[in-house]
Amino acid sequence: MSAPLLDVDHIAVHYHGRPRLFDRSPTATRAVNDVSFRIDAGRTYGLIGESGSGKSTLARAVLRLVPVERGTIRVDGRDISQVRPDEHLDYCRQVQGVFQEPFSSLSAFRSVEETIGDVLTRHFDVKGRERLNRVSNLLKLVGLSAEFAHRYVDELSGGQCQRVSLARALSVDPELVIFDEVTSALDMSVRSQIINLLRGYQDRTGAGYLFISHDLEAVRHIAHEVGVMCFGYLVETGTPQAIYAAPAHPYSEMLGASIPQPNPLMQRSRRNIRRQIVVNLPPPSPTSPLAGCPLAARCAAAMDICRREMPEPTTAHHGGTTRCHLHTSGPCLGGESIVPFMREARRPDIIRQVR
Repeated sequence: MSAPLLDVDHIAVHYHGRPRLFDRSPTATRAVNDVSFRIDAGRTYGLIGESGSGKSTLARAVLRLVPVERGTIRVDGRDISQVRPDEHLDYCRQVQGVFQEPFSSLSAFRSVEETIGDVLTRHFDVKGRERLNRVSNLLKLVGLSAEFAHRYVDELSGGQCQRVSLARALSVDPELVIFDEVTSALDMSVRSQIINLLRGYQDRTGAGYLFISHDLEAVRHIAHEVGVMCFGYLVETGTPQAIYAAPAHPYSEMLGASIPQPNPLMQRSRRNIRRQIVVNLPPPSPTSPLAGCPLAARCAAAMDICRREMPEPTTAHHGGTTRCHLHTSGPCLGGESIVPFMREARRPDIIRQVR
């Protein structure tokens, strides 16, 4: 059996502050904790979660932009921490990233042709007419005409800048592409075009995607598997259809209930669901994490064990995993959908019995 394209194995990423005059050992910020997943060639893994859940830090770890505290990340079976400085260019060709703010990643003083063409020259040593032709073909690939090659960033819209960033990433024919909130600043029509473009490119090339977003609808349309991140932990994994229809973790149900609906009555119902699942309390501090589940302080069905111990992964009814004590303690749901129980748990008398 061949190795997965990306294998993330129990990694943790902590940010360590600088020592101060009266604090020589500053508290570390635990951004990612014990996260594991795999991506095969031609497949897309979606990461969803609130802002601050550790999604972007995880992306930066795979791109070798932040060090890993523990655990291993392998690309094509090779530990990326073993990549030598003289092999860094080859790794950049193999793994590319596209980020949320295209304006911050594109130079205002360079044309689109220079932005994309310099990458081609560095990796493939192409120049002159061949370089211009490749740039034109890449622009057509992402839905822009060849005349955009002579424009600058301040002449482009947000959606056009994102397409240029995408063309630059795809210019080196990467095996793995990491998309970090690439659709968050785009309107609905452009968002759909970008999703369709990425799916078409993946079908043609077999590239693997790590697609990070809080746009749950976009993830549902592009991902083959989904991981739900809650304060640095993966609390549920599975297919997007199963997690959206019958989640096995209260946090997943809360995220699903946050998807905007055009129907005002349905939107009001989902707002009430969110309020009943999650107690209106501030989230825990990443510098002072709780001993148990990170959702325990805000979960309406939290038990005493939830505040003491982080639950281990349990096989969920949809074939994925979930980390919730409700499946092994208290009601002992055994991996079944959390939805029927949470509907009952919203009644105050049931909540008291669980606690």
